[in-house]
Amino acid sequence: MNGNTVFLRCMACEDTPERVSAREYLLIPLSKTVYVVLAEGASPRAVVSICESVAGSVSGDFSIYVCCSRESGIGDVVKEHFGENSPVRPIVIGNKTGMYVSAADVIFSASTEADRKPPMPEGTFSRVYRSIGAAITAAKKFISARRKAGGCAGKTVS
Repeated sequence: MNGNTVFLRCMACEDTPERVSAREYLLIPLSKTVYVVLAEGASPRAVVSICESVAGSVSGDFSIYVCCSRESGIGDVVKEHFGENSPVRPIVIGNKTGMYVSAADVIFSASTEADRKPPMPEGTFSRVYRSIGAAITAAKKFISARRKAGGCAGKTVS
């Protein structure tokens, strides 16, 4: 994946009602770090590379949700590559996609076209990086800073 651009979004530092509601609806504790990979317009290989890089670089309680269309076949590739009991899970694009986006701490995309889709909540930080490694480093710094500030990565849904 080196040499390819990766689009990274980090969500707002404060616990918005939208984030808390999304986490409660999806039964995801606020203490869990949630990564979303927008697979639209990306190759299955690029998506798997992003997921492997994230899973190999982060620790603690985390999940990686891959939002993809049913027709793309990316969900099947993700299931086959990572297995059923992995923290990496495909999510078919549909009614709940916006909920996963709202619940996310960090959103990755291998396609820089994704900056227009889906609409991001207010307070979203976004930037294009030349490599997944640089994007992951930025995401780790963001999450660490939010935990120190008492943001949602350090709390639990009651």
